[in-house]
Amino acid sequence: MEITKKGASHRVLLLDTSAFMLGYGATDTDAEHFSVPAVQAELREGSLHRLRFDNAARNGHLKVLTPPPWSLERLDEVVKGMG
Repeated sequence: MEITKKGASHRVLLLDTSAFMLGYGATDTDAEHFSVPAVQAELREGSLHRLRFDNAARNGHLKVLTPPPWSLERLDEVVKGMG
């Protein structure tokens, strides 16, 4: 996803579990990286995948945010509309 603000382009990546399992490092690009706590919970503690996630979050390369309830409700609406 690319966000444009006042003429400046800014890349934002929302990373799911598969990104870390496939070896993606949140330092690989100049994009801003985000994920959710559920992704961390899906990665086995002590695994390389979890280490990659935890290090990126600890070093500030990955922002781990909990989605607000309204966004999850909206997601449910969209999914139901898709059939």
